[in-house]
Amino acid sequence: MIMQHKQEKYVDGDFKGLKFFVPVFEKLSEAVDAYTEATVLALLNQQIQSRLRTKVKNSLPKNLPSSQLERYKDELYRKHADGCVFSIEDCKTWHPTIRGLSARKLFMMSQAAVAKGNLEEAKELMEQCKAKTLA
Repeated sequence: MIMQHKQEKYVDGDFKGLKFFVPVFEKLSEAVDAYTEATVLALLNQQIQSRLRTKVKNSLPKNLPSSQLERYKDELYRKHADGCVFSIEDCKTWHPTIRGLSARKLFMMSQAAVAKGNLEEAKELMEQCKAKTLA
């Protein structure tokens, strides 16, 4: 089968509207034929690493004041003495098509619950948030 192409375009920024084509493969064998198996595997591994790096980064709280950040890091290192917050077991259970609620989203939901006066819900969501980052 002949390699397909899809036109993309920049939707914002200095080059908004600029268009370009990207290859689209419908079968793994097409990609291997076009790029070699080693290259396809390298691209796949790079994409997986990028997604997991983003997943881990997004699971950590953002913009904490210095004092809270130090306390959070201390607690994190108590739970994960080696500093590894995404284990081999986590890798084995991760799947690119499954998305859970991030710690950040749980934290935002907890704040919204507090604003509505639902402290029990807020507490539960905050516990889930902590479990995500300190598991």
